[in-house]
Amino acid sequence: YANLSDQVFAPSESIRDLLLQRGVTTPIAVVPTGVHLEHFARGDGPGFRRQMGIPEDAFVAGHLGRLAPEKNLEFLTRAVADFVGRHPSAHFLVIGSGPSETVLRDIFAEAGLAARLHIAGVLQQQALSDALHAMDVFAFASTSETQGMVLTEAMAAGLPVVALDAPGAREVVRDR
Repeated sequence: YANLSDQVFAPSESIRDLLLQRGVTTPIAVVPTGVHLEHFARGDGPGFRRQMGIPEDAFVAGHLGRLAPEKNLEFLTRAVADFVGRHPSAHFLVIGSGPSETVLRDIFAEAGLAARLHIAGVLQQQALSDALHAMDVFAFASTSETQGMVLTEAMAAGLPVVALDAPGAREVVRDR
């Protein structure tokens, strides 16, 4: 289908490379989806923490995205639960919903840390910005993304990001 076109637009270099591997010969331009920085520049992190029952002085690791198996959330949640278990003031704030929500809750419950897992559900606009500003670090473990928009949004909110070196993430996150 792409070879019937005059031009193909890909949202990331990884997707361009995948299209080339699949035999696309049409010229491919990489055009990342933009993020309105002003939408994420300000947020009421302390207010969001109060709303979610997260202590003001807690260290908050956070995640944003669809809660689905292909996002490698079991791996991420086990890693964060291990961190939270070793740091008494740490909490995990998750923004999103999906079929893997139960897996996240089960992992934290098995570790005896259920009270330090906070799942906010799907958020938009100012509530999303507030939630991102309630985090101290953004954690992401997907092994393949089209473009990793949530990484860009987290960085637009001023968060340091920890992510796997994977397609979609490597175009957005640079070491150090």
